[in-house]
Amino acid sequence: MTVITRPAVPEPQVWHFPQPEVITLANGLTLWVFHLPGQHVIAADLVIDLPLSVEPRNREGVGLLCARVADEGTLRHPGAAITEELERRGAAYSAHVWHTATVCSLDVPSTRLADALPLFAEIVLEPAYAPTDVARHVALRRSEIAHTRASAPGSAAMARRSVQFLDDSRFSRAVGGTEDSIAGITAPDLHAFHDVHWRPDRATLVIAGDLPVDVVARLEAGFGSWAPAGHAGVPAAPDWRPATTTAGRRVVHLVDRPDAVQAEIRLCGRAIDRSDPRLSSLQVAATALGGSFLSRLNSVLREELGYTYGAHLGVAPMRSGGQWTASWSCRTEVTADALAHALDILALAEPLTREEVRDAVNYLVGVAPLRYDTAGGIAEQARSLAADAQDADYPNRHFARVAATTAEDATGLVRELIRPDDCWIVVVGAAAELSPALSAAGFDVSPLVV
Repeated sequence: MTVITRPAVPEPQVWHFPQPEVITLANGLTLWVFHLPGQHVIAADLVIDLPLSVEPRNREGVGLLCARVADEGTLRHPGAAITEELERRGAAYSAHVWHTATVCSLDVPSTRLADALPLFAEIVLEPAYAPTDVARHVALRRSEIAHTRASAPGSAAMARRSVQFLDDSRFSRAVGGTEDSIAGITAPDLHAFHDVHWRPDRATLVIAGDLPVDVVARLEAGFGSWAPAGHAGVPAAPDWRPATTTAGRRVVHLVDRPDAVQAEIRLCGRAIDRSDPRLSSLQVAATALGGSFLSRLNSVLREELGYTYGAHLGVAPMRSGGQWTASWSCRTEVTADALAHALDILALAEPLTREEVRDAVNYLVGVAPLRYDTAGGIAEQARSLAADAQDADYPNRHFARVAATTAEDATGLVRELIRPDDCWIVVVGAAAELSPALSAAGFDVSPLVV
């Protein structure tokens, strides 16, 4: 009989977010270079510090169009030629625009990086912005706005922004503008916006993967000629409205969808940004309270009451400040009761337990190595950090604070920052049924059109 000795299982190693080589080119462009041997799909993200508050009011959406139309043709490769060149190298361009930053992204196999980087630089530095391409994207964006308004979740997102932020704040409107502001945008508008606001001295280029030893020289060859022009926009902080109550009654902003058989609910309030070290423990608290399947919010609304397929609570840091949002959909007839239960849960009469907080900590710490297991995952996190003016070591400090969070820490932060008595409430659904039920449940109903 052969006896096989069970192999020893070593203790898991402590995971750390990788650190980049940081270089600043002569034109002010900052490089974050993550050398990740074995990651053969390279991810490159150019993050431009560009607040959309610099857009002219009657041309809001021009920033999004600048990013989206950039790969429709360059001065050297007009029309579809630039896309065909990228495709020959297995590369793909994409664009992301937030209220405080514009991101241009490239994904490419490591073996084709040398050929793809000059094309990426062309898209950023020399977009053609042909009038026909601009007109087509204006039409697409207008259709996109109509589609968003036609969906209940889209209407809820539009309504949430309009009640959270003052009318004069750019944050109160979508990054892609409105039907009115987008309709008048033309090719000269894109050229003017690009020439003034796309600047190397306000940009960070994140690149991650199995990189060649001369990658910095290649980046300098592609982007070193990019010269700053015009003036830089000043990052704008959101202008929040006060949360509304009427004679002590919470206000529900109700968007009417007459034929809806269910309602979309959003509860949201102000929170904190990454510069506040409490954010780490607040995210633990939000995970325990509503950010996982077994969290209190989901357990009550889904498992105990059967009101929804899922309820979620999350905390989202912004460049300045942040917000928390609870969201779910449910049958029209149970909406008022579901809302009342959710507000009671968020009030946290019973402190979070050690077990709840331990599970939340284990989840957040345990999922991090999987979340950042690829070059794309690392670049995505790094671009978010760059957009929020944070350094690349932030995740390591963050997860250390997450691991140290106690039940007392989490409970205290919920009671301080996630306050159901100081939040905005948006409901999208059939007003004829919802309005009397919400009023009977003690809410003041304010009709809202989006």
